[in-house]
Amino acid sequence: KQQLEALIRQTLEEENLSAGKIEIFMDTDAQGRILITRLTVHLTQETSAGKVKNILEDKLGIPIETVIDKG
Repeated sequence: KQQLEALIRQTLEEENLSAGKIEIFMDTDAQGRILITRLTVHLTQETSAGKVKNILEDKLGIPIETVIDKG
């Protein structure tokens, strides 16, 4: 989990973007392999949501949910 979060943050930093909270939800399949079931990236700027989603989905190959934290 920590390695994946670090990879996400590094990827965003390379694009001059940043994320707040990153939520990684995992499970194991019948063979005991770890699966990422959901990945949510919390952002403070709505304008970067689409870009963040595209960059991370391309890099990681898994669906990403972005959430805009206002306040």
